[in-house]
Amino acid sequence: MMNSVNKFTEYYVTNPFEVLSAIKDEILSINVSEALPATLDAVKNSVLTRAYTEKNANIPAMLAEEESKIQY
Repeated sequence: MMNSVNKFTEYYVTNPFEVLSAIKDEILSINVSEALPATLDAVKNSVLTRAYTEKNANIPAMLAEEESKIQY
């Protein structure tokens, strides 16, 4: 099934599943900790809203500010 031709595999010059298989050891795992829910809430409710509404938003500064508020 992964090697079947479809609109997704036709988009790429190479088979995306072969590429992913070749680099799978380079892809880091997701770091899930107790802070994940608070982190997702901060990104969803503060960072994204501010990033889209504030002119000339400083995204790295926003992320650092929200990170300092998260209790680990």
